[in-house]
Amino acid sequence: MKGILKDLLHCFILSLKIFLVPIIMGALIGVISGLVNGDLNLQGVLASVDRTAIRISCFGLAISGIGFIKREMLEPLNYEEKWMEYYEKLNLVGVIFFVSLFMLVYSTVIDLVLFRIY
Repeated sequence: MKGILKDLLHCFILSLKIFLVPIIMGALIGVISGLVNGDLNLQGVLASVDRTAIRISCFGLAISGIGFIKREMLEPLNYEEKWMEYYEKLNLVGVIFFVSLFMLVYSTVIDLVLFRIY
């Protein structure tokens, strides 16, 4: 149980780092589309960040779903010893699943904030 919680903590920290990518991409897309349309506002930028993050996290969930279906993707990695330094119980597909799941939770929080504010 302790190993799984440690792995989930690593996934949580990794998901926070990876979540910066959709934030930056979504903000750039939102600002550019706001400047092109002539109505640049915070709601549009946050909505663009939310949509970008949801798309990326759903893509990761789809990859992990395919990995769970195809058993050959669940086999040991070539660098199994190095992987075990970071994750004791989870394999690559499990890490992708939990990172994507955490990113989807962050996107849901942004969506709730947008719903409450606007």
